[in-house]
Amino acid sequence: MRSVTVIFCLLICSSVSFSQKKQTIIQQNKRVEQVINSNWTFNYFPRESTPKSYEAFGFDDSRWTAISIPHTWRTYETTGELHPFIVNSAEDDNMYWWTGWGWYRKRFALSREYFGRKVFIEFDGVQKHCKVWLNGKYLGEHQGAYGAFDFDVTSIIKPEGSENVLAVAVNNFQEGSAPFMPDREGGYYEYGGIIRNVRLVLKDQLYIPMQGSAAYEGGTFVTTPVVNEKEAVVRVQTWVRNDYTVKKNCTLNTTILDAANKAVQVLSTQSAINPGQVFMFDQTFKPIRSPHLWSPDNPYLYTVKSKVIDANSAVDVYYSPLGIRSSKWDSNEKILTVNGKKIDLKGGNRRQDYPWLGAAVPEWLILMDCKYKDETEGYNFLRTIYNQDNRVVYEQADKAGIVIDAETYGINDRNSSPREIEQKVKEIIRSNRNHPSVMFWSFVNDAGFSTGSEFALAEDPSRQVLSGRDNPDATTSYFWYDPGNIKSPASSSVSGAARISLTGSHNKITADRGSVVIVTADLTDSNGNKIQGSKNNLKWIVSGPATLVGPVNYETGENSGKQISGEWYNGFTATNIVRSTGIPGKIKVTVFSSGIASGNFEIDAIPYKQDVSAFSEPLLSDDGRRPVARLIINLDRLDEVPKEIEYTQEPVTISVSDRESYLRSVRNYIFKNNTQSDTSSVEFRTLTEILAAQLQNNGGKMSAEDYNYNIDHFNNCRLIYSYITATKLPPLYKETLRKYYSESIITLGSEKNAGNEMNWLNWM
Repeated sequence: MRSVTVIFCLLICSSVSFSQKKQTIIQQNKRVEQVINSNWTFNYFPRESTPKSYEAFGFDDSRWTAISIPHTWRTYETTGELHPFIVNSAEDDNMYWWTGWGWYRKRFALSREYFGRKVFIEFDGVQKHCKVWLNGKYLGEHQGAYGAFDFDVTSIIKPEGSENVLAVAVNNFQEGSAPFMPDREGGYYEYGGIIRNVRLVLKDQLYIPMQGSAAYEGGTFVTTPVVNEKEAVVRVQTWVRNDYTVKKNCTLNTTILDAANKAVQVLSTQSAINPGQVFMFDQTFKPIRSPHLWSPDNPYLYTVKSKVIDANSAVDVYYSPLGIRSSKWDSNEKILTVNGKKIDLKGGNRRQDYPWLGAAVPEWLILMDCKYKDETEGYNFLRTIYNQDNRVVYEQADKAGIVIDAETYGINDRNSSPREIEQKVKEIIRSNRNHPSVMFWSFVNDAGFSTGSEFALAEDPSRQVLSGRDNPDATTSYFWYDPGNIKSPASSSVSGAARISLTGSHNKITADRGSVVIVTADLTDSNGNKIQGSKNNLKWIVSGPATLVGPVNYETGENSGKQISGEWYNGFTATNIVRSTGIPGKIKVTVFSSGIASGNFEIDAIPYKQDVSAFSEPLLSDDGRRPVARLIINLDRLDEVPKEIEYTQEPVTISVSDRESYLRSVRNYIFKNNTQSDTSSVEFRTLTEILAAQLQNNGGKMSAEDYNYNIDHFNNCRLIYSYITATKLPPLYKETLRKYYSESIITLGSEKNAGNEMNWLNWM
């Protein structure tokens, strides 16, 4: 196929003669991309075979849980298994959540004005094997948790604003879905679910295909074969597909834009493309004089604008990043040079999961993490360990000047098929090859140069391939667990713990189930100074249209030393996550702790405004829906706790000066309203001590909620004491148990079920 290329150099007069001949181009880009993450339904079926009928258009999913994407079923929010990440990382530890199928369904209608265009549904990542249907018709499957893929649904989509039903079945088998590797070591935590964005993409019949698929080429491949301070040569390969039934005379206009969005060079190429054909335009620009070079110190970004023109109409426009730079890793000197200058790297690994959210992390939180590493930690290097990261990581690295070692796995000592490795290599390289921040491809540490390196070099010979090793070049071997002492003389500038201070990542969110807020609890003294190393447990309470993603009760690791689960922070700071229920309103988060003033944080959930430019969707209510939960027989013994001390309805205010006066006043206050209380008991003495301390540290004031929180623990402890006295245990042992429960429940705020403790005491 012959093609004709015309070069425009904006500063050369000869370009004028051509511009006088060309006709006016109508700016009519037909590409529309819209994220469709809201208003999905979900259910989980713990079977090894794919259940039938859930993909059917008419299936009734009105009792399924309403969710938003990103989503996973392997976190505490669904399983109720107490761990901030994942409890059973291997299939044989617990088969239930590994071997079943998670089903997702989504209803939507395409806007009438867009009918007749090409329609695609694009997934950024599904963990880890999925099958997809639209309106009951099978579209295909995808294996692998982190690669992007799409389906052409043009012939299946319903016209005239009619409702469509998208169904996705996902499984997370480690040994299933052969020939894909088991993903069971080195932190390959596979949570299961649709963990990244889903998009509806509309295009003209003459278009640039999606970039990042292993099944076909698409998008662009931007390279810089010549780079120095004086000049740079840019080469752009662009794929264009013709899905019309007739041959199309296509023109591709490619423009290099500077950071101010001004055109630097324009290159126009024409070619006839047959029906069903994908044509690759290969354009090399004239040298750019005195280019702005991209580097970690000065991450200057150009943009490549690719415009597909059909009959003088711009029918598709696609943008690609361009950073003009050269890079080289000197394996002998162990240094990286960018544009011929040595770069001292400071950085580390980036994991893809977040406490309580697992792998279903919203993009704003990923960006916050990247910016923290750049702006606070001073990183200029990131290794995106083990798998392809979210696309926003690479985009942010381009802007911030962070060097990326882009990693996926390709291990040669496992049962990984060449097909699997080739697919993953193509997905990560095709998705990210235009990012100047990406300087290396690598395939997991300590794996050697596996088959993946061969595929990588074939896909992208412009970058180096790395193979990580543990400590081979260190002049001194050191490990954090080696014996020794570290001394840091200091004096304390804080007084006793007084109150909990809450802050949040947002104080306003959209009332959508995908909206989450990271709430942080800090323990402070009466002057607002933060205190570290606290032994206090926390209780998180949410009121309003929201739920906790993490657990209600936080046990501090300061009390327990090393343990696998059950402790969610060490000292302070502590974080939890709040999720919108999809209803507008005021959300209030309160965190309680024994003997410390509670903290509050408020969030406004504003109405969700649906973008109906391309499609519409029904807003889902939670009425009649059931949460996804494993059926477990509840063996907790629920005993009613008698109120030896009653609640108060009013704040407590005591104006005295010293600790003894506070103790005396608290005893009198409680006894005045609860004359039957045994003021000589260990539990009563413990209660008065923590209440007196809280009042003294907070100017003699205590809210009714804080008072009642401590009273709850006292009453529960007294009930357990009554069980202790009824046992035949030795008196000294009874007294020891009594002191233990007083310290654990009243002083530290541990939540203990009195009935369960009774069962344990009877067993003793």
